[in-house]
Amino acid sequence: MVLADLPGAGYTWTPVDVPAGLTMIDMQRETPVNPDVVGSAEHKTVRFRADRVGDYELVFVFGRPWEDSPAETRTVRVHVHSQEPQESR
Repeated sequence: MVLADLPGAGYTWTPVDVPAGLTMIDMQRETPVNPDVVGSAEHKTVRFRADRVGDYELVFVFGRPWEDSPAETRTVRVHVHSQEPQESR
C-alpha cells in the first residue's frame, strides 16, 4: 500500500496503535509524486519489524497534527509468517 502525504497542506499519514508484536523502525517521505507541481503529494514508506508470526491490523490516519479529527482512516491487514533459512551451497 502506498500512502501519499500532502505536506504542503499539513496532511500526513501516521500509524496509530501499532499492535504488540510489531515495531515501527523507519518512516520516510520519498520524491514528490509530481515534482513540477508546488504542494504535490509525496509517497511515504513506513517499515515495521515483526517480533513474532501472526495476523496484525495497522491503522493509519490522514490529517493535520493540530486538528482533532482525521480526514481519513485506513486499516492495513498484515500476515507475518516464519521464513525458513536457506541452505548454503
